[in-house]
Amino acid sequence: MLPVISEHCFKLWENHYRTDTKGSAYKAIFPSLSKPSLVNKNQHSTTIFRLRTGHCQLSHHIFRIGLHSDGLFDTCAVPETVDHFLRTCSKYREARQRFKQAIDDLGINFETTQLLQNAHVVKSVVAFVKEARKHI
Repeated sequence: MLPVISEHCFKLWENHYRTDTKGSAYKAIFPSLSKPSLVNKNQHSTTIFRLRTGHCQLSHHIFRIGLHSDGLFDTCAVPETVDHFLRTCSKYREARQRFKQAIDDLGINFETTQLLQNAHVVKSVVAFVKEARKHI
């Protein structure tokens, strides 16, 4: 009986989230809700949230808050954004190949928004961040 109530409450919450006019900036980052059980570790939630918002320890963000000289990544000499880190940085080519293969196996598009919005990809994203030895 409890799972039925839980599912009903989630559907009510989801409907309110979709129809409420408040929170448009937040909804631009998180267009849909996901059940908390889909992201089962706090560190996963934190990593994904930081990547989604861009408020992480990549040079581009650190530059925006005045703590980096130019926001460029040393290896590539381009702004070290979340998109650059996840999809194009040459320093992480080998780790990205394994990451991309894991994503392809799930049948998911390798676009940054898809990578950060799909609950099935969370473990792969976090594994890539760890393999890249990047503190986000």
